[in-house]
Amino acid sequence: MRLSDLEPAWLHFHEGPPRCGLGFRCPCKPGCTERLHVMFDVSIDDVPAPPMTAHGALQWKRDGKTFETLSLSPSIDATGFGHWHGWIRNGEMVTAEKAPP
Repeated sequence: MRLSDLEPAWLHFHEGPPRCGLGFRCPCKPGCTERLHVMFDVSIDDVPAPPMTAHGALQWKRDGKTFETLSLSPSIDATGFGHWHGWIRNGEMVTAEKAPP
């Protein structure tokens, strides 16, 4: 499954750039309407993001600048809420149990 299939949208701290994160429909099962959100350490616009320290928030390392080329690290783990765990690699959703070692 591709990220572009999951209604992705850039997240902004304020209106307009920088695009500092990503929201997308959870790929855990067909028809899931839950949205997952991740924040980047450096925005799509190459602006360093302020530290996200509240509530132990994470920031993901990003490579790529479009939904089709985006890769994020570390994995996105929403299993604590009954949802998906995996990676976005070059715009592809890679589920944790299917990921190569």
